[in-house]
Amino acid sequence: MTIMRNVPSFSKRILKKEFAKTLAYRAGALPAYHLLCNRDTLTVLMFHRVMPAAERDSAGADPLWTISTELFEAILNFLARHYNPVTLSDVLASRIGRKALPPRAVLVTFDDGWRDNLDYAYPLLRRFGMPAALFASTEILDEKGLCWWQEVILWALRTGRRTVRELDPDPGENGTHAVAEMAPELALLVRYSKLEPSRRTELLEPLASELEPRQFRAQMLDSDSLSELAAAGVEIGVHGATHLPLTSLADPADDLARSRAKIALCSKMAQPVSLSFPHGRYDQRVLDAARQLGFKLMFSSESVVNPCPGGWLASDILGRIPIYADAVVWSGEQLSAPKLAAWLFRRSLRLTS
Repeated sequence: MTIMRNVPSFSKRILKKEFAKTLAYRAGALPAYHLLCNRDTLTVLMFHRVMPAAERDSAGADPLWTISTELFEAILNFLARHYNPVTLSDVLASRIGRKALPPRAVLVTFDDGWRDNLDYAYPLLRRFGMPAALFASTEILDEKGLCWWQEVILWALRTGRRTVRELDPDPGENGTHAVAEMAPELALLVRYSKLEPSRRTELLEPLASELEPRQFRAQMLDSDSLSELAAAGVEIGVHGATHLPLTSLADPADDLARSRAKIALCSKMAQPVSLSFPHGRYDQRVLDAARQLGFKLMFSSESVVNPCPGGWLASDILGRIPIYADAVVWSGEQLSAPKLAAWLFRRSLRLTS
């Protein structure tokens, strides 16, 4: 009691919440809730980067979107205990009425096309027999250099090396209405995308020269390594050509079509019909363009589970739950199964459309 009296009230509330999660999980209440309430659902998880903790810190990887290999392995073990893993093809088969999904289905997905998905995530997926899908942005596949220009900008912003104002290549240009309504960092990426590549490289060179020595390898997959992942059984979907918000583009259909053609070439497969929206942004114009191109599955960043009455997927727009290390660990890289259970099991259902 003396210890609790010396703990600030805010910390006491956190400790009580964590204790309640642990008790509910270990007593079987959370797993029982999951067995009953999530039976006819598909849970889609959204990952970005996976690498050893020491490399993550040395390379300056985004701590929000980078999971350590230690934590990723523990998460896969948790999923194997509580879910029935499915493939992207299984999800498509459910959507078009060919094959029902099993109860409590789960799909693991990755966005962007980071090289560590091949080097670190895939060996762990293979060890657990866990299928996965990767949604790749394609313009980066043919670029040279260790660092992705978009990551150079975002790294500079999150580390405080530059502000949005300092990085703005044309402070007097307000841009389109769609860009003006974006978060400043996304609007900045759109501005840089409009520059000639040589000019963009020139402007970012001081930052890139600081970030590149931190890298153990190229940040992003190239065409050959994407093909290697596809050959190994990782299903590849579309994540746009430019990785810019599709809502900011004058012609989102062109961006999606170019990305799909490149992925079809790399994966040696028919035209992919699954996509995830870059930065999670979409509107009716984007949906119309995607459906007219023949996309059957569109993955958002809405943190919800997807209803599957009787195993049949109810919508072509799917929510995905992001996995943040801070949300699912006790300390360091150690997974808290009760925290992960609370993070996943009690999500609301996505409204069908």
